[in-house]
Amino acid sequence: MSSASSQSAPSTHTRKFIVSPAIIRNLIERQAGTLEKALMENVMNAIDAGATRVHVTLDRHGYTVDDDGRGFESNDQIEQYFETFGFEHEGDALQAGRTYGTFGIGRGQQWHWASTVYRSRHFSMAVDIRARGLDYLLEEVQWPVAPVISEGSVNGDVSLWYVRELLCPTLTPGQVVILDNRSAHHRGAYSHALPPVLQPGFQLD
Repeated sequence: MSSASSQSAPSTHTRKFIVSPAIIRNLIERQAGTLEKALMENVMNAIDAGATRVHVTLDRHGYTVDDDGRGFESNDQIEQYFETFGFEHEGDALQAGRTYGTFGIGRGQQWHWASTVYRSRHFSMAVDIRARGLDYLLEEVQWPVAPVISEGSVNGDVSLWYVRELLCPTLTPGQVVILDNRSAHHRGAYSHALPPVLQPGFQLD
């Protein structure tokens, strides 16, 4: 009786390297310079997001940076540009428009100093590396539209300011903006005040 033996081919797998959370913590700690530098990082991020207005408020509790930049439009964008440390430079549609952001890790500077809450469109992200480590809280919310009280008559300039500065930042694609037929609303600039993705939902009634 004879027998033949065959040797099986070696098993080959493609694997990915995994970065330890300790490396990310170390990265955050090493790049944390001063609180002023962390604040400036927020301003630069706003400019990279296309902001034309950045307002910084300082008090004894901390600071708030408010801007009219693009913001995050989806969970996918949050995963790609907030959760992920570092940019995929090749094929990144937003990379070409950046003025300051190079590596995509600067936001960690302020996490070293304090807990941080980001509000972007209808998303809220709360980061506190001392209390939660590298986990953060993501919440989808609908911000209320703030009322405004104006001294004197509400003319076209005041109405346009309200639409551009208070109403537009709360809107999401699919919502409809309807203005009544009062004379202060008869301005072509209203449609230009809305982000392009929202303009199809704009109408005068």
